[in-house]
Amino acid sequence: MSDPSGSIRAPVARNLRTDILVATLILAFTAAPTQLRSLSSSWLLYTFRLELDPVDLAANVLGYIPLGITLANRHPARALAIAAALSLGAEAMQLFSVGRTAEIIDVASNVVGAGIGFFLSARWRILPKRLTVTPHWALPPP
Repeated sequence: MSDPSGSIRAPVARNLRTDILVATLILAFTAAPTQLRSLSSSWLLYTFRLELDPVDLAANVLGYIPLGITLANRHPARALAIAAALSLGAEAMQLFSVGRTAEIIDVASNVVGAGIGFFLSARWRILPKRLTVTPHWALPPP
C-alpha cells in the first residue's frame, strides 16, 4: 500500500467486533429475503401460534448461542434485549419472505439460546470481544 507521498507503508492489523460479526451472520442466514410476498392476515395469525416443533426449537436455541457468547461483556438484561431485538427483526423480515415463516415462539427460543451463550461465556470466558485480522490473512489490495 502507498500513501499520498508515494512511500510504501506496512498493512495494519484490524480488529473486528465479534458481536457485530455474529449478529450480521445471523441476520444473513435468517432474515435475508430471497423473494418477497405481500403480507396477509393469515400469515399474521400463523405468527402467533404456539405449536412447538422440537427440531425448530433446537435449531433456534443453538443458532443464537454464538450471539450470547459475544454479548457476555454486557449487562445481562442488555444482552438479552439485543438478542430479542435482533430476533424480532429477523422474524419481521420473514413475514415478507416466500418460503419462510415468522413465529413468536422462535423469538423466545432465540433469546433462550442467547441467554445460554451469555452465561456460558460469562462463566468460562469463551470468546474475546474482538478478533484481530492480521495483514497475513487479509485479502491482497486490488
